Formats: sequence, structure tokens, C-alpha cells
Amino acid sequence: MTSAETTLGIDLWHTRLAAALHTPDGRITPLAIDGAVVIPTGVAVADDGTLHTAMAGALLGRHYPHSYIRIPGQRLYDEHITVGELQVNPVDVIAAVLSTVAHAAGQSPAPTRLVIATPAGWTTRQHARLRAAAAQAGLGQPALISGAEAIIRHHADSLRLTAGQVVAVLRLDNTVGEVALLRYEPDGCRRVAAVDCGELGEVPGATVVGQAATALADALDACGLTGAQLAAVLCDAPPSVVPSLAAALTATVGTAPAPVPVGELAAALGAARRTGFAKPAPVRRSGWGLVRAGVSGTASFAVAGVLTVQQMTSGVIYEGNEPGQTVLVLEWYGWGLAPIFAMLGVVAFACLATDLRAILGRAAPTGPAPRLGAGLFTAAVTGVIVATVLALLGAATYGVAAAPLLRWALVSTTPLAVILVTLGVAVTRSTPPAGRAWPDLLQPPTTAVLVGGTSTVVLVATYRAVPRIDSDLWWTTEHLAAFGLGWAIALLLTADLWRRLLLGAALSTATTYAIDITTATAIATGLIIAVTVWAALRLARAMSSTLGRHTDPATATAPTSPVAS
Repeated sequence: MTSAETTLGIDLWHTRLAAALHTPDGRITPLAIDGAVVIPTGVAVADDGTLHTAMAGALLGRHYPHSYIRIPGQRLYDEHITVGELQVNPVDVIAAVLSTVAHAAGQSPAPTRLVIATPAGWTTRQHARLRAAAAQAGLGQPALISGAEAIIRHHADSLRLTAGQVVAVLRLDNTVGEVALLRYEPDGCRRVAAVDCGELGEVPGATVVGQAATALADALDACGLTGAQLAAVLCDAPPSVVPSLAAALTATVGTAPAPVPVGELAAALGAARRTGFAKPAPVRRSGWGLVRAGVSGTASFAVAGVLTVQQMTSGVIYEGNEPGQTVLVLEWYGWGLAPIFAMLGVVAFACLATDLRAILGRAAPTGPAPRLGAGLFTAAVTGVIVATVLALLGAATYGVAAAPLLRWALVSTTPLAVILVTLGVAVTRSTPPAGRAWPDLLQPPTTAVLVGGTSTVVLVATYRAVPRIDSDLWWTTEHLAAFGLGWAIALLLTADLWRRLLLGAALSTATTYAIDITTATAIATGLIIAVTVWAALRLARAMSSTLGRHTDPATATAPTSPVAS
């Protein structure tokens, strides 16, 4: 198998058929068959024995339902199919269906390799007759895989499976369903269980959705597995069905990953892939990665504590205009800094805990991470509570009105708290972007925390003398702190080396020359905004990844045909 090959992948499911081509330039594109990328598999038999497929067959089937073979693959068990007064060979019926693909593929680069994805429960007899039908249709001898395996193959990069993990694949139509459990191995997938639902099975339930949920629960129980042990639940079903399917799974299976819609072309696209399964991505087991998370969390909490002490002991009292009158001066920026660093600390330790669970084999870092999501919720609540308490304590300590301090503290922390809560929802219910784990994406940059935290503490110390700094060093430390804040913001906002250099140089120069007692608030506010923007960028990455998985570009742009009823 070489990169110069053109692979034709066909998804021959119970009621619908789709195909895709993997061309030598590396592109995988859906194949238009009879003007659509998804066609019904049904075949209408005319009075003279002529077989009509695709849209023409579906149209005849609506008018003459007794002459329509809606699920021809299931008839491969039979020697003959009786339609009215005629008898037709089931191999001829399947060959007619595949001929529509052969005709469409003949107008594209000639395929040199054929892979057909079939229902997971098909038997050796069905596979043998399918091979005969493919040869009769002029496609040659195919390699056969299950449609469930092809779907996993298509999503292999984003799933980032490790050996031994089990994935559930649910394929549903209006009256037909299929549930498959597959165990991932380095060279592919091994079928654990396969159950037909709807009119093809005998699973109890009033609807196909309910039957699929029951079938999955029964299959897990028979295999000695629980829903929590599933690495993912992939769902090939109409989007309108997904909410009811999720509710049914919750009621019957209990704890399990949320069903992820894959799009009706996923099996065809996966069958066409030349490379097969992607190599399992390494789990974040690096000791250095864990150390960085621990350092980030510890440093964040240390900075939050020092800033709290500085704010509670740094009120400056000036003589007023009247004899004996004093004026208390409090810098507003400090009341939002401590809560911000406290939130970063909680996030860092939540990432550390998630990595440790992955190392111990108690969780997969590549799927939804409910515990990490809970950590993000905790970080959001922690920030708002710390901000409120600090503002109220500051007002009581200095005998001033609480409203201004409380207003600044909440304005500084609430946007970040909202972003963290939204991130928590995304982390709990979806898988991370391809090639990454959630802790990789969400862990606060250690260098930014160290540089930004140290610079912030030093900047506050130069104005509030907590801790006290020798007066000869005041001017130097002031500008060094401003210089460090500029670089910290650059470290937060971009990971690209050259962008960091350019942005860091520009910001550090601006803050160093702008620093004075009137601009300290603006500089510290810039750090708060930078942390919030950093979290927002993580949220955008998470949301775009989730939307990208839930919307298949091919199905979003290409027309599809209705399946004959």
C-alpha cells in the first residue's frame, strides 16, 4: 500500500450507502452517487426483473412498496429473494447497488484499492456474498471492515485511544439500529459485541433510540463493563435524535461519555483512509510536566497570599488640608490581582490532579474530564469568593466604604469566572482538540505565572513598602517589575517564540518607560486583562474543536437523499 494509490471506501449500511475517495494527494472527499453523497441501499424490482437502485429505486419503492427490497444486505442469507412472481439472486441485488458506486468512481481517478464497511453484525456468509457482488459490479476484491471500526478510524486522531480502551458506536435510522462495542488495539479494533435494534433485532423498547440504549446496557453488562469504562460513545444518527439518545443512555447505562455525533459520512471517510489508525498519542506522563503544573499552582497561591498581605497592610495615610486631618489612599488595582492568581492556582492543581489520575490508569486524558471540569468550576467560585471577602475585609480594616473596593474586585474577577465555568462545561462534555489533552490546553503557563507573579509583588512593594525595599533600589525595582509584567503578558497571550519576542519587547519597553505611581493601576489592569484573554483563547479553542466534531464539513455542504421508508 503506497501513497500513490487511490482508495475507494464504501459504507454499505443497512438502509443507506455512501462512498469516499482517498486520492494520492492526500485528500479524502465524498463521492457523489446519483447526485447525492448518501443514497438508500434499497432496490426496486420491475415486472421484467430489471433492478432499479439509488433515487430511482427509492421513488419506485414509494409507489410500489411490495416490489422494493429496502434492506438488501440482510437478504444475503437467502438463496433467492421472492418479489411478487419473480425470484432474484441477492448477490445480483447487492451487485446492482455497488454498480452505482462503480459508475460514479469511474468518473474520478480510478481506485486501486477498495475497502467496504459493513454492519458490525454481518456474518461470514454475508461477507462472502458481498465479495462476489463487488467482483460482479466490476470493483474487484474488497478489504472488509465493520462500519463501526471505520467510524473510529475516521475519528482516531481526536479520540487518541490507548490500547485496551473500549468505544461504543451507535448507528441509528428511523426504524433500524445497530450497537457495537469495539476494543482498540495498536493494529486496529477488535469486536467486543454487536447488537441489531429496531426491525432487525429483538431488543425491548418502544423506539429505536430506547432499544439502542437498552442494547448498549445489556452488551456492557454481558462483557463485564460499565459505562464509565467507555472511552467514547460515537453516534451516527440524525441530529434531532441525539438529545433523546443522551437521555436514554443516562437512564439505562448511567455514567458514560456523552454521545458524540459523527456525521453520516464518517464510516465512508474512515474506510477510505489509507493510513488506518493513528498511533496512540502519548499520555502526559512526563515528570517535568507534572512538576510544571505543581510549580504553577504553588506559585499562584503564594503570589495571591503575598498580594493579600500587601493590600491589607499597605494603606498610605497622608496629612489632610485641615489640622489633624488624615486621608487614606488605597490603590484600586490590588483588590483584583490576588483573586486572579488564586483562580490560576486552582486551575493548575486541577490539571495536576487530572494528570495524576491518568498516570494511575483511573481516567483517560483524551476524553471528557469531569473532574477537571469540576476543578474549573471551583476556580471560578474561588475567585469570586476571594474577591468579595478581600474587599470586605479591606473596607473593615481601613474604615472605608466597601462599595468601591467590591466593585473593582468583582469587575476584575467576574469575566474570568464566567469563562472558567463555560470551559468547565466544555471539558466535562467533550473531547479535547486533536493531538492534545485537556491539561495540556488549560494549564497556566508556568513561566508567565512566575514572571508575572514576581513582578506584581515587586511592583506593589515599591509603592507600599511591603516588604520594605531599600530606597536606593526603589527606582530600579520599579522598572524591573514593569519590564517583567510586559514579558508576562506576552508569555500568556502567545506560544509562538517569535511572537513572544516581538510582543514581549514592545510591552516591556512601554511599561518600563510609562511606569509611575499613576500608571501602576493601568499596568496591573493589563495583567488582569491578559489572564482573562488567555482563558478566552482556551475557551475558543475548546468550542471550535467541539463544533468541528459535531458538524461534518462534508455533510454540511453536500446534498443528501432521503432514505426510502
